[in-house]
Amino acid sequence: HAKSSNIVKNESVQSILQGRTIKGQIIDENNEPLIGVSVIIKGASTIGTITDFDGNYALEVPAGKNVLEISYIGYKTQEITIGKNTQLNIKMQPDTQTLDSVSLFQQSYLQSDKRD
Repeated sequence: HAKSSNIVKNESVQSILQGRTIKGQIIDENNEPLIGVSVIIKGASTIGTITDFDGNYALEVPAGKNVLEISYIGYKTQEITIGKNTQLNIKMQPDTQTLDSVSLFQQSYLQSDKRD
């Protein structure tokens, strides 16, 4: 009985040391897939990927790293703890402050353009 629990512990330690692949889909507030969402490993900004045409991603997570940073223009950046998951589907939330800033910029640009 003691041997089987040691085997499980050794496999867990081995998977932590080797890292693992995380995959999933990223969708918007209307459950539509988002294309080109940035998915990076927090603390290892050179390791990352972007979502494909269907909003899917797959990323090799190095040992010792446990947080994904998800960002997309017009949406709130999210930090997601991976934990023991190998599949993480994420719903992005609109960043209304960013959208308001863009709207204000567009309005002021259009108004100044009319004066010319």
